[in-house]
Amino acid sequence: MFAAVLKHGLETAHGVEITHCASLAALRNAVEMDGGEFSVAVLDLNLPDAPNCEALDYVISHNIAAIVFTGLFNNSTREDILARNVVDCVIKSRPDSISHVISAVDRALTNARTNVLLVDS
Repeated sequence: MFAAVLKHGLETAHGVEITHCASLAALRNAVEMDGGEFSVAVLDLNLPDAPNCEALDYVISHNIAAIVFTGLFNNSTREDILARNVVDCVIKSRPDSISHVISAVDRALTNARTNVLLVDS
């Protein structure tokens, strides 16, 4: 249910095509077929064929900005995820979780198009 609602929300809000992957195998196939053009990935930590954050590791290894959207979360998981330099982490059970993910995607897309050089002594 979350995937369908989020896909529709992201396509409507950002006018971009969303590729949905329900497994690590599908994720790998999509990234290989796309040729490295994905800017942002919204992903769960636990997939049927990747129950231990393997999808997150894969996305990060391909330099794709990651937004974690998960139902299972505790302090240990939080520390581990934040150490991986994700854009954001959203808990599915929060009432505003869909709008929060859409906003995080907006920030990630905006930041990807903005280059800032700071020179300071």
